[in-house]
Amino acid sequence: LSGPQVVEGWHGVPYGKPLGKTREYVSIVRAILARRDRLVHHGEHYRIPYDGPGSTGLGKPLKLITPPENPDLPIYLASIGPKNVALTAEIADGWLPVFYSPS
Repeated sequence: LSGPQVVEGWHGVPYGKPLGKTREYVSIVRAILARRDRLVHHGEHYRIPYDGPGSTGLGKPLKLITPPENPDLPIYLASIGPKNVALTAEIADGWLPVFYSPS
């Protein structure tokens, strides 16, 4: 059991476009680690700081206080399915094969 059944049934959020969410999320993580400026992101799936329905309006753009030891920290993704694995090859620094057998 996976996909929309779990995301909507267990997490209570719309399933949406998981590949687009992953792409956007990885770009956000890379921006956070780069520390070029305070993070402001208004994408298709994520708004940082959040200003949507239910927002208090108090969210502020933030920046990591201390620089990461390695700002180019490798990002590895665990992914299954041909489209997700192809996306991982495109946007990540490595792949953690889940439920994969080389034979």
